[in-house]
Parts: sequence; C-alpha cells; structure tokens
Amino acid sequence: MIYVIEGQIRHKKAVDIYIQNLMKALNIHRRYASELTIKFLTKLPGECLGLASGSHRWGEVEIARTSYGEKIPYFEQMITLAHEMVHIKQYMKGELSSFTTSKKIPYKNQSWEQEAQKMEYELFARAFPWDMVKF
Repeated sequence: MIYVIEGQIRHKKAVDIYIQNLMKALNIHRRYASELTIKFLTKLPGECLGLASGSHRWGEVEIARTSYGEKIPYFEQMITLAHEMVHIKQYMKGELSSFTTSKKIPYKNQSWEQEAQKMEYELFARAFPWDMVKF
C-alpha cells in the first residue's frame, strides 16, 4: 500500500514504522493498488480525536493534536490512530461504507465501531515500536 503522513507529529520515524506494523496486523499491507493518507491536524470538527473515511482503494485518517483547547497526549494520538486504522481495514475490505450506519442503533453500538474499540488497545500495544521512543 502506498501511504503518506502529513502534518506535525513527534517521533515521525516511529510513527512511520507503527503505521507499517498496523497495516500488517490488519492484513492490508499487500494492497498495492491502494492509497492511504494519514494527517495529523491541530483540531478536528466536533472536537473528535480521529476520523477515517475510505473505500476499497483509498483511505484517509485524520488525527487531532488538540481537543477542547487541550493538547492530546502522544500515546492517546497513537491509540486513536490504531482505532482509525481498524476503520480503514473495514473500508478496504468492504465491511464498512458511508451507507453502513443504521440510524436506529446508537453510534457506539454500531458493529464497526465496537470492533474498532475492541481492537485499539491491543493493536497499539502490539504494533507500536516501543524501542524507538524514549520516555
């Protein structure tokens, strides 16, 4: 998969390796005709921490660096990235589309959101290159 990282983020080399590890863990790393853009932005609409959109051929992730005027800690941004990458996997494998949402089911109870919430911490712990970041 072709991907680019845009915006300012600490430990950019570690983030690059982390993204590669996430793609492998989610089994989307061999999608050679697919493109992914990951943007680190000052803030996102609605003060949310992250957003994902995509299709079977492309994906875009946006990660906020601030919310409600407060800086979001680095590792919280990385957990959010893992969460949004689950949504990218769902888009690319046809498990999620812009038409998937049911108005009758609360957002947090949607199956695709539950999967991302369930996987985010384990993916983060397994895929983050811990040896590249000094505390």
